Amino acid sequence: PTSWSRYDFGTSASLWWAHGRGDGTIWVVGDGGALFALSPDAPGGPTATQWPTGLSATATLYGAWVSPDGVLWAVGGDPKATTSAADAGVVLRKAPDGPVERLALPADVPEDATLFKVWGDGDGRVWVVGEAGVVLRHEDDAWHRESVPGDPRLVTVDGARLGDDATVTLVAVGGTSQGVVVRRAPDGTWTDGSPPFYPALNGVSLAADGRVATGGMLATAFWRQDGAWDAEGW
Repeated sequence: PTSWSRYDFGTSASLWWAHGRGDGTIWVVGDGGALFALSPDAPGGPTATQWPTGLSATATLYGAWVSPDGVLWAVGGDPKATTSAADAGVVLRKAPDGPVERLALPADVPEDATLFKVWGDGDGRVWVVGEAGVVLRHEDDAWHRESVPGDPRLVTVDGARLGDDATVTLVAVGGTSQGVVVRRAPDGTWTDGSPPFYPALNGVSLAADGRVATGGMLATAFWRQDGAWDAEGW
């Protein structure tokens, strides 16, 4: 496409994230637990179908990721939730022909830990990041908690297979007053590689050649290449 198109979702809710695959469907998530399946190339014109999630009106879905075989993952939470029975720490999953299901989380996830983004390697492993350094890996139909130095607030995660390595490397970013960048090596170890004295970061992309691009508050962007950060203000 060489131009942008605007679609009407029939809602006043803010929409936070979108992801799709080769079948043309784009999944869009947002405030109030909103979950839409956008079909921009439908025969009768673009359609946006809302799927029920059962979440409260104060819950927000912040991230979505679709696997190569069409399984949707969506994550979020409710910052006003105060008990484990509320919507804090939400992970939803939907198979191509199935309903939306909410997955139970490990008992050691803080009750008030909102989850922000989700990414998978396409081989059955899915990672979720969020508040208080929460990093969860879903593999073989079970959750595994991973340890990150300093337990920072993590808002976005991306991954790639670097070179000939068959195992993925991940990079996650976030922070509050200070920007945070953490990296997961193929052996599963997370290390801190944050640039010094810069504000919180909220977007990241990891290229197959190992370059990292990230951006965040105060219109600041960074590149990491050959082990060094370069800052660029926009």
